[in-house]
Amino acid sequence: MSLTITNREFSVFGTKRVVFCDIAFDSSYPTGGESLTPGDIGLSVATHVTIAGNSGYVFEYDYTNSKVKAMTPTAAQAAVTTDKVTIADTGAGNITDGQSCIVDATFRSAVDAAAADEVGNTTDLSAVTSVKVMFIGR
Repeated sequence: MSLTITNREFSVFGTKRVVFCDIAFDSSYPTGGESLTPGDIGLSVATHVTIAGNSGYVFEYDYTNSKVKAMTPTAAQAAVTTDKVTIADTGAGNITDGQSCIVDATFRSAVDAAAADEVGNTTDLSAVTSVKVMFIGR
């Protein structure tokens, strides 16, 4: 389908034209992104595009294809490393009230960051509205 563009404001930074606008997504995101060309917002060329995150999503502009990609943050869980694990009740399948689990030494429970992934094809992003965008170009 397509993006809805609202609240366009035009300005000039030195020798560059600047357009601020809001975009809203629809109910069926296409793989590869939603089309948003410089011409859609009143420019002939975009040299820089900044898109603010919204509703837990992050966005990136694909300059080659003139599209806005919706991304969802992800985290890669690091493998847990430990030298010693002691469970108080040796026959227990699960630790329950009154039992304990002791982990010593090199236990690691941190989550390592990973690059965001594009949302899936046909994802409903219709609740993602008023996404702030700044285009710089001519």
